[in-house]
Amino acid sequence: GDQTHVLALQQVKLPNGTTAWMFPRSTVAAVRPIYEANQRRWLEEHVPEWLKRRQGPGLLVWQWLGLMLLGLAAYGVGRGLGRLLVRTLINVVGRYFESAMSLVRALSRPARLALGVLVFELGLPYLILPASVERGIGKASNIVYIFAAALAVVGIVRVATSTWEQKLPEDTIGIVENRGLRTRLAMLRRIATVLVGFVAAGLALLQFEVVRSVGLSILASAGIVGVLVGFAAQRTLGGVIAGIEMSITEPVRIGDMVEFEQGEVGTVEQIYFTYIVVRLWDDRRQIVPVTRVMAAPFENWTRTGVDLLVPVEILADHATPLETLRKGFRDVCEKCEKWDRRSWRVDVIEITDKAIRVRGTASVASATDAYDLRAELRERWFTFLQQLEGGKYLPHGRVVSPSVEEAPPPSRPQLESSTTPDSSSSKPSPKKG
Repeated sequence: GDQTHVLALQQVKLPNGTTAWMFPRSTVAAVRPIYEANQRRWLEEHVPEWLKRRQGPGLLVWQWLGLMLLGLAAYGVGRGLGRLLVRTLINVVGRYFESAMSLVRALSRPARLALGVLVFELGLPYLILPASVERGIGKASNIVYIFAAALAVVGIVRVATSTWEQKLPEDTIGIVENRGLRTRLAMLRRIATVLVGFVAAGLALLQFEVVRSVGLSILASAGIVGVLVGFAAQRTLGGVIAGIEMSITEPVRIGDMVEFEQGEVGTVEQIYFTYIVVRLWDDRRQIVPVTRVMAAPFENWTRTGVDLLVPVEILADHATPLETLRKGFRDVCEKCEKWDRRSWRVDVIEITDKAIRVRGTASVASATDAYDLRAELRERWFTFLQQLEGGKYLPHGRVVSPSVEEAPPPSRPQLESSTTPDSSSSKPSPKKG
């Protein structure tokens, strides 16, 4: 290689008055590295001469071949050692802590990556590479170590949040606190992933001297750059900020049943920085931007609780006996398994010239059962009205015709007046003269 070692001699005066030349402490300390460098040349000594004489791009041909073979060997050894280490830890730790097995599996990938790079670095000195190439490979190795550490931290956070989340009941619809906790865990997992990614990227860039030298310039111009970036990505940053705000204020949580302006009712399945995923009743997924959730009104059926009142409306004839209709609704509720037996009620909410509109309400324990209970109540109550005296009280159309007594008398035709004047008409009497 192009490494240079300085061997210095120093003239020292001895106690007997004579002088002698001796090696200083720095030279003695450098003997060990020189010895090791010479010992590592055994690989070069076994390389054929025709490979030593051939020059490749920046390195000799045998050095390029050595790098490729060393990379393959490091990959295989790192993967094998990582798998062996994971199996050993699973067998040892799994006996006492079953929950730690998921953590071991999450750390297996960064462990294999770090072990592979370590094996590559251990075999690198035997290739006798130039110092500049070794420095470049060292920086690349440091970047891989940083990436492996970031993967390990993200894996630990995900395993911790997932383990905590798995301890919650499966049906989080019934427990408001669990829905909020599940939402906070999901947002914590994503925020931690983003922060670790930013830190790892910054540390990787700091491995280059150019980035460190322009660091102060970047900090000095951070205000202008921040304004430009904020103006260019205001919609994206606004969505991210709205997502963080939503995770703090919790207007909607994972497991909540919501209804937006389109009338679609569904369950919140996932919450991300910029959008939420709502699972509809027919297993479709509706994607709703977070900015819309924070700006537009919507209905949250399970914000403070899960018990609801299910309304059912039917039309009936004016002559329908209301008490019979109420009793029929109560019997219908008793036949529905999803009615929680808390309350029921029947009210006449509208009277028109054609029918009366009757609303029945029944309580349900969970918002997930509200749709099924409403459909069953509507079907059974309408069937009851159909069978009540042969459908006599179903809405009927009526045509009202006036009776004979109320008919107005026929109008007489107008007669023409006589042109013959009456005898007492104003005919001028003859003047006496």
